[in-house]
Amino acid sequence: MSGGKRYGKYHFHTYCCTAHRSDCCNFKEIDSEKLDHYVITLLERELFCEASMKKQIRHLNQCISRHNRKLPAWRKALDEQLDKLNLEYIQLQSSKEKTIEICEQINILESQRIAFESSRNNLQELETVEYADFCGLIDSFFALQEEPFRFRTFIRDYIKSITVYRESVVFSLDCGFGLLDGVIREFTAKRIDFKTPSQRM
Repeated sequence: MSGGKRYGKYHFHTYCCTAHRSDCCNFKEIDSEKLDHYVITLLERELFCEASMKKQIRHLNQCISRHNRKLPAWRKALDEQLDKLNLEYIQLQSSKEKTIEICEQINILESQRIAFESSRNNLQELETVEYADFCGLIDSFFALQEEPFRFRTFIRDYIKSITVYRESVVFSLDCGFGLLDGVIREFTAKRIDFKTPSQRM
């Protein structure tokens, strides 16, 4: 969806599917002010208040502990894949005929090796965190609301996705605080909560 304006009896901002304008999509547009306000309220309630952040920090530490326990198995799996790639790479490099196809395969294997080595190096043990490490974000959340552009940039780090269905809207919040991927919480609201003025008539 992209932002737009509606004029006429009512003047308001909306989020609308880009295909909607070409009659390829029959999804109704959404009142952007209502949706934006809901997102801010959701973030304030579920993340940027002391009780919620403390709860999320506890959950994050549980995820960090699980991550650390799984590290040896992940490293072993990556090492096995790297050994296999290295063997294929050596065999191709030692080939007497360097056809275009073989050269392409060598390049592909080299890229894969770099990607796997990068993944292997990024598998680091994480330390658990404290509420004090992130409580300053609460102040930033409220202070930056006076600066719309910076505030939007700030909250993008905590919104994984907003998925619009016919009857509902699903909000996925990224609660990993930049430390750990996949720490997601989902919340569902009824689509009717975001009707535009013209849709309420």
